[in-house]
Amino acid sequence: MESVELRCDVERRGELTRGMTVVERRAHHGREDLPTIRAVSALDFDRFLDLVTGVLSDDHT
Repeated sequence: MESVELRCDVERRGELTRGMTVVERRAHHGREDLPTIRAVSALDFDRFLDLVTGVLSDDHT
């Protein structure tokens, strides 16, 4: 799995996007006021599915 740090905010004024998460991918934009998140950018889906399936099928009592 690979991840990247991005600036993120929740749209509060948009007519079509109100409540949606908006991610700023342009590094040159300069929105230093937005919080930083770590987002998955690449994933080995088969391995991920095996990990999730393994966790869900184990007895965690």
